[in-house]
Amino acid sequence: MAVLSKPDAKPDARFFRQMLSGHSLLGLTAAFLMYVICVSGTLAVFYKEFWRWEQATATVETMEVNGNRIERAVQNALDELGTTPDSIGIDMPTSDWPRMAISYGDQRRHVALDGSLEGDVQRPWMSFLARLHFALNLPLELGVVIVGIFGVLLTALVVSGFLAHPGILRDAFAWRLHRSRQLQQTDLHNRLSVWAAPFHLLIAITGAILGLAGAISLVSALLLPADESAPAAAEEPASLQRSEAQPLPDFDAIWANFTTRFPDDGVFYLTLTDPMTASQRVELSAIKPDRLYWSQGYQYAADGSFLGAVGGAQASVGGQMQSSLYRLHFGHFGGMPVKILFLLLGATTCVVTATGVNIWLAKRRQRKLPADTIDRLWQVSLWGTLALIPFSAALSLAMAIPPVPVFWAGMLLMALVAWKSGTPAQWAAYLKLASALATFAVPLVHSVRFGSAAWQGGGLVINLLWLALALAWSLFYLLTVDRNIPRLSAGDVAGH
Repeated sequence: MAVLSKPDAKPDARFFRQMLSGHSLLGLTAAFLMYVICVSGTLAVFYKEFWRWEQATATVETMEVNGNRIERAVQNALDELGTTPDSIGIDMPTSDWPRMAISYGDQRRHVALDGSLEGDVQRPWMSFLARLHFALNLPLELGVVIVGIFGVLLTALVVSGFLAHPGILRDAFAWRLHRSRQLQQTDLHNRLSVWAAPFHLLIAITGAILGLAGAISLVSALLLPADESAPAAAEEPASLQRSEAQPLPDFDAIWANFTTRFPDDGVFYLTLTDPMTASQRVELSAIKPDRLYWSQGYQYAADGSFLGAVGGAQASVGGQMQSSLYRLHFGHFGGMPVKILFLLLGATTCVVTATGVNIWLAKRRQRKLPADTIDRLWQVSLWGTLALIPFSAALSLAMAIPPVPVFWAGMLLMALVAWKSGTPAQWAAYLKLASALATFAVPLVHSVRFGSAAWQGGGLVINLLWLALALAWSLFYLLTVDRNIPRLSAGDVAGH
C-alpha cells in the first residue's frame, strides 16, 4: 500500500497575511462608502435650502404667484427659443424654495416678479452632494444600484445587530464612560443603534427600494427590447398640428380655479405640454398637506377649465406607497422641525457606522493582528470626509472649482500618504482640526461673496448649519486630541 507523503513545501504565511490584508481593505472600503452615503444624505435633507444658499442673490424670494407672471415667463422663454418645445416646466415658489424658475430646452432661468427671465439656475455644489449620496458621483445607471445595495446591507446590519445581541434592549441606557475606550465605543454604538433603530430601518429600507427599483428598470430596459409589433402612433390630425399657433393658456383662470378648488394644496411645479397648439394642457403638481405621496397632479385645458386629477390619490395603493418613499427617505413631510430631526437622526447613523469600525479595529489589536495601516486609512476616511465636503464647498463658492475632483482626488491623495506615513492618532488629530477649520471657512467665504444676503432666508439656515457643525468639530477636537503626539513632518511623508 502506497504511503501518502506530505508536501515538501508549506503554504507561504506571507500569502495568507496578504489575503487577510486584502480582505480587511475591502471591508474598510465598504465601511467608507457607507459612511460617505450617510454623511452626504444627512446634509442633503436641506437640499432646497442649499439651492438658495448657492445663489443667495440670484433672484427675488417671494411666494407671490399670478397668471400674468407665469404667462410672461412662458412667452419670454418661447421668444428666446425661437421654436416651440414639447414642454415647458416651471418651479413654483414653496416655503423652502420661495423662487420661480423656468425650464425650456436645455436652460433653466430664474423668473422675476414681472415675468422677465433672469440668470441661470446654478447649483454645482448641491448637485455634487446629492449625487454623492444617491450615486457616489458615478454614472447613475451604476451608482444608484450600488447605493441601493448598501441600503440592503444597512437593513441587514440593523436586523442582525439586534439578533446578535439579545441583551441590547435590556442595556439600552448603559454607558460605561469610565471604562476602556473600546467599551465606550461599544456602548455608544449599541445605544444609538437601539434608540434610532426605527429611523435607521426607515432610511435603509426606503433607500434600498429606491436604489434597486432603478436597477430593475435598467435590467428591464436592457433585457426587454421594445415591442416592434406595437402599432405606430397615429399621426395628429391637422387641427392639432403645431403649425397652427394658438394663444397661450389662460393662466389667470387656471390659477384662480386651482386656488379656489384646492386651497390647502401647495403647487411646486407647473408643466405646459404642447405649448401654443390646440392640444396644449397645463398640469399643476401639488403637495397635499395630509398625504405623503410625492405629488398630486391637476390638469387644466387652455381655457382654464378643470380636466381632472391624475396620479396621487388616483394611483393604486402600491403606486401611492412607492411615491411616498421619497418624502419618507429625505424627511420632506413636516417642515423644518422634521428636517432638523432627520439631521440629528442622520448623525446617529454616521456615528454608528464610525463606532462599528472602531470596535472592529480594537478587536484586531486584541487578536494581535496588524491594524496600524487600516486604522490610518480609517481616520482618513472618517475625518477626511468631514474635511473635504466643506472644503469643496468653500472652493466652489470662492473660485468655482468643481467639487467632485476636489473630494475624490483629495481622499485618494490622503489615503496614499496615510498608507505608509504617520500614526492613526496623528491623522485623527490633524484631520479633526482640518474639519473644523474648513467648516468655519464656508460661511466666511459665503459672507464675503454675498454680503448681508448670506444671513437671510436659505443662506441663514445653511450658514447656521455650517457654524453649528464647525463648533461641534472644534469641541470634539479639543476634548479628544492627544497634545503629546509627535508632529507629522514633510520629511516623514517624503521618506515613504
